[in-house]
Amino acid sequence: MAKEKKGRNSKDKKTLKKKPLDDDTACTGSEDQWYDATSDSQGLNDYCEAWAGTRWLDMLDVFSFHEGMKQHAGSRTVVSLDIRLNPVHDLTTKRGMMLLLSLLMALKHGALLALAPPCSLFIWLSCSIHLRHALGPYGNLRNLKVRMANRIVLNTVAAIQCVMEFRFFRLLVEQPKGSAMFSLPEMEKLIASKQMKRHLTYMGYWGGPIMKPTWIMTDLNGGELAVVMTKTLKKKIAHKLEDKSKYFRISKIANSQKVSVSGTKNLGLTAKWPERFCAKVVEIWERDFQE
Repeated sequence: MAKEKKGRNSKDKKTLKKKPLDDDTACTGSEDQWYDATSDSQGLNDYCEAWAGTRWLDMLDVFSFHEGMKQHAGSRTVVSLDIRLNPVHDLTTKRGMMLLLSLLMALKHGALLALAPPCSLFIWLSCSIHLRHALGPYGNLRNLKVRMANRIVLNTVAAIQCVMEFRFFRLLVEQPKGSAMFSLPEMEKLIASKQMKRHLTYMGYWGGPIMKPTWIMTDLNGGELAVVMTKTLKKKIAHKLEDKSKYFRISKIANSQKVSVSGTKNLGLTAKWPERFCAKVVEIWERDFQE
């Protein structure tokens, strides 16, 4: 990863004090307390080598404030991990990362790891802030929140890559279609290592409040998650969707024919996986699990 330019200012400090419940990209401490798992691969490996616990976990749902998978897993044992559920789940800290590692090591053979990493500093709507592009996937490293988003994702990927040497599990990662997260070199390496395939779906099809084109990257047989949005299908589900103005603010740019689009405070609600989507993921995974 490119060297981070820190240089925090008063605005950065104010951001750090923000309560985790207010934001999907959050941490509990100052930046100088962040743990860099990518630079501690030996420490991660040593932890996994020494781990002597019981493998009891069927499913680990990371970045799951709404705990959707837990509600549809039946008798399966599921743990949801999200800083908004518990500050201990902060993946910028060594404590949080060791918790993640311990849960990954507790996965049963063929268990499911579901990830919906914070997307707010990767999506198109915030491109003027994160400034990510093909030659600069890490984005604007002068911005604290961009650095935080990078650290959360890269720490998570480092833990997964390490545990892959010790455990076999299924992996599913979800991101909005416009997210630049899958272009991070570390994420590209993980995708290649797990031989994951990309499927385009629409959360509105599964019962979400807006259409929300979404990429599903997985090593499951995930073809059933893919949706081809034809004009007929779009018309069929349009009446079930909520008014876009609840989630997007569209305004005209002065002296221009163009418009600017920004998200309202309700946009974060669309991160919740629809019930039908969760149920389908569980169905596909259980089929693979049995095979």
